[in-house]
Amino acid sequence: AAAYVSHVDADVWVGQAGTHDMFHTFSLVPTSLVGELSSIEGVSEAHPLVSRTTSIPIDGKENSINVIGYHPANGAGGPFEIAEGRGDPQPGEIIADKVTMKTNGLHLGDSIDIEGKPHEIIGVSQGTSVLVSQYAFVDIEETRAFLGPDRANFILLKAAGPGTAEQLKQRIEELYPGLAVFTK
Repeated sequence: AAAYVSHVDADVWVGQAGTHDMFHTFSLVPTSLVGELSSIEGVSEAHPLVSRTTSIPIDGKENSINVIGYHPANGAGGPFEIAEGRGDPQPGEIIADKVTMKTNGLHLGDSIDIEGKPHEIIGVSQGTSVLVSQYAFVDIEETRAFLGPDRANFILLKAAGPGTAEQLKQRIEELYPGLAVFTK
């Protein structure tokens, strides 16, 4: 489970107060924080991340997947290793984990329905399986129906320089005491 977090290209994760991590607690923050956090000294980039665990039917069998919505153009929060196909999902496209593909006999070009909407498999990620659930990656715009247009689960921040993540974390905690802030 920690492999995904350690591979995400972000130095600091910002979430809802009371959040402990992305697996055991739920976080919901306004996307307006992206702009606000971007303007803080020491932040070079800020990106929203949406994550939702859902069940998808494949050939009559329910599969648990954690759908990650991210901006493919910058890659923050996306798959860290593409085994096959493309790594830049557009609307209506998805990157599925290698385990999901193998377990269900899926291939590139096949379709997975998420929340009743078909998504063409355009890529296969590797190393994104967590015990009984796997990650799947879509363009963040595809996840707006999950949380609404102005919400994210986390804001991912890249620090402006090496060794500044801890200082950045402390600065954000001082400026936004109502948020949970974590370094990688």
